[in-house]
Amino acid sequence: MKNTTKVLTALLAIFLVGVASETIIYYSGLLNEKDSQIASLTQKVAQLNGEAANFTTMSINFGCVQANLTAANAVIANLTNQKLNLNNEIQNLKGQITDMGSQVENLNAQVENLSDRLAELTTANVVTALGIVEIPTTYQSQIGSNPQDLTAPYNHLYIQGSVTNSGAGTAFNAGLHIVAYASDGTTEINMTVPMVNIAQFGTDANTMSYAHQSASSLNLTSLAGETNTPIYIDIFHEGTVSSWTLTPVWTNFP
Repeated sequence: MKNTTKVLTALLAIFLVGVASETIIYYSGLLNEKDSQIASLTQKVAQLNGEAANFTTMSINFGCVQANLTAANAVIANLTNQKLNLNNEIQNLKGQITDMGSQVENLNAQVENLSDRLAELTTANVVTALGIVEIPTTYQSQIGSNPQDLTAPYNHLYIQGSVTNSGAGTAFNAGLHIVAYASDGTTEINMTVPMVNIAQFGTDANTMSYAHQSASSLNLTSLAGETNTPIYIDIFHEGTVSSWTLTPVWTNFP
């Protein structure tokens, strides 16, 4: 009986040891599986921590970008205000330029008016009221109340009338330029004589000698503004003239 009990006890012990071993093995497997899960979870936690760190960095960077964007918007707003101010200044300057342009036009008009007035005060305007006739060598002259027949060795161009300076300025170096032609177109007279009363001139040495013309007698004279002078001039010449032109000449300065 005692032996049987020992056997049973031994078998029970063996069974319990077996069960315990299997239990240990089972739980060891569970422990290993949990360790693997824990390691996997630990790895995931590390990954999430990394992602969290990256997110934190991105958040910080986003904050910096947002701050930079805010600063840039402030700069843009400032530049926009400066642009508006500059546009206003440009408009003001354009208005000033327009006003100055009007002032310049007014000043130019005043200058033009003053120039015209100055020209009126300093410019002469000589006009003639003259009769011209060719006198042959034998002619009749009215001396006093008695006409007389006179004879000269040369024909002469007789110029009578008046010359008026209608301008305000003095006519300096004033004279009458006469060009006269024979019937065949030959030029017989081409000279300038002063605006004088009662004078005789010649076109060459012979006619000048007959007219008692001196070298200084052809000196041109001046005619004050708004005055006139009578003209009685004889120009002795060779040949006979049938056409002529007479032009007053002068300068506005001495």
